[in-house]
Amino acid sequence: MEFKMALTGDSLLTRRLPHSGSDKYVAVQKMIHESDLAFTNLEFTVPAEPWIAAPKADGINMTMHIGSSSDVLDDLKEYGFNLYSGANNHSVDYNYEGLCNTVDELAKRRMACAGIGYNLPEAEEPKYLTVGDLRVAIIAAASTYTYGALASNPRATRAGRPGLNPLRFSTEYQLDAEHFTMLKSIDQALGTKELTEGKMRMGLLKDIGKYPFMKAYFTEGEICEIKTRVDHKDLERIVNQITGARRQADYVIMSLHAHEGLHGIGSNKHAAEFVREAAHAFIDAGADLFVGHGPHVVRPLELYQGKPIFYSLGNFMFTIESLETLPAESFEQHDLPLAAVAADVHDIWTQKPDGSANIFMTKQDYWHTVLPICEVKDKNITAIRIYPVTLGQYFDRGTKGLPMLASGTEGKAILDQFAEMSREYGTLITVTQDRNGNSWAEVKLCGGKV
Repeated sequence: MEFKMALTGDSLLTRRLPHSGSDKYVAVQKMIHESDLAFTNLEFTVPAEPWIAAPKADGINMTMHIGSSSDVLDDLKEYGFNLYSGANNHSVDYNYEGLCNTVDELAKRRMACAGIGYNLPEAEEPKYLTVGDLRVAIIAAASTYTYGALASNPRATRAGRPGLNPLRFSTEYQLDAEHFTMLKSIDQALGTKELTEGKMRMGLLKDIGKYPFMKAYFTEGEICEIKTRVDHKDLERIVNQITGARRQADYVIMSLHAHEGLHGIGSNKHAAEFVREAAHAFIDAGADLFVGHGPHVVRPLELYQGKPIFYSLGNFMFTIESLETLPAESFEQHDLPLAAVAADVHDIWTQKPDGSANIFMTKQDYWHTVLPICEVKDKNITAIRIYPVTLGQYFDRGTKGLPMLASGTEGKAILDQFAEMSREYGTLITVTQDRNGNSWAEVKLCGGKV
């Protein structure tokens, strides 16, 4: 049993893909098309009219609703993808109806998409794909999601809630003695301590042996730090799906959408502790490969028990500036008039009033990624070749956000950065550049195996 597998991160696709045009897009598509398996995360839904947006605005944080027409699913199939995750923080941007519309459209096209469903049993179950004599299972979950996105179990007298397969986690804020005393003093001064104690007396808030303050829990320690711990009920539930899939498939892939980074910093280059804890548990349970996405940047590759863990493959398709319609909140949060159009919102998303870059234009890393092509024989990866990809950060909106091979100094820099961050996990990656400026990287394998 031999096969080739292409792995990508987030496909935030808001418009149809070009079916002809510049050759600059062809090389990447060819790599996807020539692979037996090709995975991407669908960071959008395909709601049916009237596209009723979920309430996401809180008056402080900026919100984005990502939706697209259902024909982009046809484009992704034609591009060469055949394995998908639908679990992410945009899964219910257009409410449960939008998610259910998406599930239906995927089923209509027989697309193997895991992580979302009409209820939790559907969202958590593996999806299977048969290619030749190979049967592959994919399980998907998300630790980053919006309020109300979690799927639930049905009961005898109640239907389950549509949504995504969650991997929850807890965050503990540790303070040294000086700052812990300050926190308790602030809690007392604001009157929030009395409110919290009242909730505990009524049984509305659990006493878990930690200091509760403003919807967070604090402990006293030697230093100030943020720690995360995986929710073991969710972990056990997902592990159970993996062990079942292990008995049903030749190859098992686990996908996780996780923005959370170390030290509580979202979208940084290293995943939070609970992500690594979960990834190791998934491999121990029988997953052959872990593929992460979510933070919009590339994170390291770790080889654990001879299995690859890609903590994040960044953005693969990122046409976020091509949203044709946006809900009222997108305009109101920027104080735009009723006559404003979507392009006015996109202008604000890309540039601040002083002319400096805004949001995703602030980092080149959002527009760079890597494309791993894995060769597998008898369930063991025998080669991983990695290619540098750029999404055209400064292209016009009509062409921006689509993947192209990066060459020259840009391509080599992308791979050098990936190799350097992966080295911290003990992964050795060799970067090569030919005389024409084409770059690629290869992961050091041991004894013909990873």
